[in-house]
Order: sequence, then C-alpha cells, then structure tokens
Amino acid sequence: MSMQTKKWLVGAVAAASMALASGGASAALSVSGTFDPLALPYTGGASVTFELLSSGGITAVISGAGPIFGGLYSPASVTPSFSTSLPSFQTIYSFTGLAAGIYTFEFFGPVGTSFTLDIAPTLGTSVALVPEPESLALALGGLGVLGVLGRRRLSNASAQG
Repeated sequence: MSMQTKKWLVGAVAAASMALASGGASAALSVSGTFDPLALPYTGGASVTFELLSSGGITAVISGAGPIFGGLYSPASVTPSFSTSLPSFQTIYSFTGLAAGIYTFEFFGPVGTSFTLDIAPTLGTSVALVPEPESLALALGGLGVLGVLGRRRLSNASAQG
C-alpha cells in the first residue's frame, strides 16, 4: 500500500471518528428546530434525548414563537423542582436529584413555529446528546462510500503502475 493511500485512509478514519463522536459530552446542550404536527389540532411537538453522565441536576429553557410547555421523562415523568413561564414565550424548568442515565425532554408548541431548547447541567454534572439512529446510519453509510472510493483509487493506481 502506498504512503499516499495510507494517509488517505488515516484521514478518512479520523473524519469518521469525529463524526461519530459529535454527540460527545459537553457542558451544555442547545437544540433548535420547528414543531412537527401532532394528532391534536394546532399542536406541534418535539423531543430531545440526552444522557446525564453523572448524578446531579439540569435547567432546561425552551424559547419559541408561541406558548410552549414540556416535560422530562426517564422512562416515567420526572417532576421539576421549579418551573416558570415568562411572557416572552419562554419556559424554564429546573430538575434536581437526577440519577445518571438517559432522559428524553418532550415539549410542545404551535405547529411549524421555531423553538430553541437549552439544557444546562448543574456544577459537576455533564450531559451528552444521544445520537438518533438516522445519524448513526448516515455516518456508517459515509464510511461505506469512503471505503468504495478508497478501493477504486487503489485499483486505479495498481492498473496504472
């Protein structure tokens, strides 16, 4: 195998590793999007699944273009220690005493309006987004394409040399 091919493969593996690790631990999470329609009239919903890497607490702030509300589940509903709705279509939830594990924050608002969810862990607690299955499938598909391109490049180089 030529040195150029080895460098190309190392670069491809490094890029794939970074793509797969993009859901890594962070000090805070911020997710934006629009509310998808639900079965209820004029109501949209969204959810974010994340992993609490250590026991502690979080503060979740939802901002949107209309009235919004939400809740935390793991797999049962978790009662917030504090919540308030502000007149600027912003709702703040605080959760304390959470065990390490996977949680889903589900929230609702007017269909098609935009939202931003910010999750800030308390001091000493860290969170990580749990990748959606579609993201993992896309990353693996990209690796497959890189493999096919690398193989084609190798066969072209051997045919010419």
